[in-house]
Amino acid sequence: MAGSSPTTAESTKTRPASRLPVGRFILAALSTLFLGVALVSGYVFWSSQSHYQEARQQYADLREMGPAVDQAGWLTASRTKTAIRHSDLAEVNPDYIGWVAMPGTPIDYPLVQGRDNQLYLETTFQGSTNASGAIFLDSRCLSGLAEPLCIVYGHNMKDGSMLAHLNQITEQAVLDQQLEVLVYAKDGRVLVYNVFAVKQIDVSDLVYRLPGAGAEAAAGSLTSLDAPVGAPVLVLSTCTNSPNPDDRLVVLAALDQSHS
Repeated sequence: MAGSSPTTAESTKTRPASRLPVGRFILAALSTLFLGVALVSGYVFWSSQSHYQEARQQYADLREMGPAVDQAGWLTASRTKTAIRHSDLAEVNPDYIGWVAMPGTPIDYPLVQGRDNQLYLETTFQGSTNASGAIFLDSRCLSGLAEPLCIVYGHNMKDGSMLAHLNQITEQAVLDQQLEVLVYAKDGRVLVYNVFAVKQIDVSDLVYRLPGAGAEAAAGSLTSLDAPVGAPVLVLSTCTNSPNPDDRLVVLAALDQSHS
């Protein structure tokens, strides 16, 4: 009949649900995934830069209590600078034992010695949790810098801070230049160490077994390292830029006893 309504059966029929084409679905999923990765990567980058900046500012503030620097911000070559505010630095951190620096380089930091060799891997001098950590003396050196061989540790930070500069020191530079490591001890002494070698070694190397070993145990080993006879050795140790996580870069320096 003209104008009649559709039957009940006809009225209950539904159209098939529209479906998102497979290609568009995959594209949407990938876009979401890439966005998530970008956000996470951006946060990680921001977080790392924030940590770098925080540590840089902390150590910049501390340098006001440390040795004199030139206009470029690098330590001067003065061996007799004693106007370091040791008592103020020790008040900030009781683990403070002195100031370590390499003239002509950005290495210029307060030196601490903790209860173990883990604490200052991610703790700054001022006590903040930070990947930059601090520059610290091996905890096994119970007599401090009087040990036959001691190691000073510091990270190879991507922003060039802490002990990263060690990776720029070449064997030729050691031969051609009179490189020095200065330690301004808390008791007022200025210890001058003359660099005699730079090496890339493994974490299992003998060097890392010598701190706290005693004079007799260390004597033969120091000879094998070509260290000057009878001179205490200070080793600066950091990670390398090698893809092998067990590689380390060490700079070895012997105490110039004419200045101690």
